[in-house]
Amino acid sequence: MKKSLERAIAAPKSETVSSISYTETTSDNTLVGLCAAMRRVEKQIGIAAACGASVLITGETGTGKDTVARAIHRHSHQGDKPLTVIDCTAVPEDYESFESLSPGALGTVILDEIGDLNARTQAMLVRALKEGVPGTTAPRVVATTQHDLISMVKEKCFREDLFYRLNVLPISLPPLRERGSDILSLAELFLSQARPESAKRISSSAAKVLLDYDWPGNVRELQNLMYHLTFSVRAASIEPADLSMIIREDAVKSEDSLDGMDYYTAMATLEKRLLERALEQSNGSKSEAARLLGVNRQLLYSKLKAHGLMT
Repeated sequence: MKKSLERAIAAPKSETVSSISYTETTSDNTLVGLCAAMRRVEKQIGIAAACGASVLITGETGTGKDTVARAIHRHSHQGDKPLTVIDCTAVPEDYESFESLSPGALGTVILDEIGDLNARTQAMLVRALKEGVPGTTAPRVVATTQHDLISMVKEKCFREDLFYRLNVLPISLPPLRERGSDILSLAELFLSQARPESAKRISSSAAKVLLDYDWPGNVRELQNLMYHLTFSVRAASIEPADLSMIIREDAVKSEDSLDGMDYYTAMATLEKRLLERALEQSNGSKSEAARLLGVNRQLLYSKLKAHGLMT
């Protein structure tokens, strides 16, 4: 059991950054971002890479924690050594030992989503970290989490001693909604990566939609959207109409208008808006509207009739 798990979680020595890693390419590029928060992150990556202290990277899902962890490894003095990634969400209760953390091991160990590690294995990890002998070779430990570990410590859900062992060099990643113009820089980067020979442009009105959106899935959501638009939009530029069916800006921004409605009334209101938008985008073509909504024409006709939209 232990050996099979090690094979599943241990990356080979020759592991490289995936081409779909959203803030960097397979070359030696640094993280994309000009906002103050990302410039601070870049400096922290440099500091972390220059020493062997443990690093704790926090941030919402999709903000790039894994990318930052890999950048620290790549730019460190152990960058040519093995990189092992342990998915803490998949570590079983009966996990026996952290062999990759044993004294004499080389490289970097990334503890991905450390906040999801069960209590028994947290204790085992503390013991493994304590076994390191000062002055001997030991792997660099980088942990990532989307959880508030301080609150988890207070609630006795995460070991305090483990938190302080990992939180020597903390790095907090900002959500995409707080990164301002970085949103457009990243969007353009993803468009060029998806189709280098003929990347689509983003119109000024579409850019405003992107900047106003909340991006709950952060950079990962933006990347997926740009890749989708690359192959679904036929025109040379992306317009607001291309975005609205995917991120549903009006639905996101008009939640207050649903105040006071019961569940069924609110759902009917949103459904009617969605149908109206599909008809508008398709210039009245019901076949095209059905395609945009991802439903068959029979269901579309039924919904249009129910909302009094059949003409």
